[in-house]
Amino acid sequence: MKQSHREKFLLKRASILKKRAELLNRFRLNYLPLCMEEDLERYAKYFEEEENKGTNM
Repeated sequence: MKQSHREKFLLKRASILKKRAELLNRFRLNYLPLCMEEDLERYAKYFEEEENKGTNM
């Protein structure tokens, strides 16, 4: 079954919101701007590095 553009958009948006929620929860953040999936991946990498710096000190 072929998906409409709207269905594809909604699935992509849901995926982004899920990843955003996971980052907020994992790093105990109060705020993370709505952004593209690539930006979320960069945020995740940054916060992981910062978390590792804190545990390696």
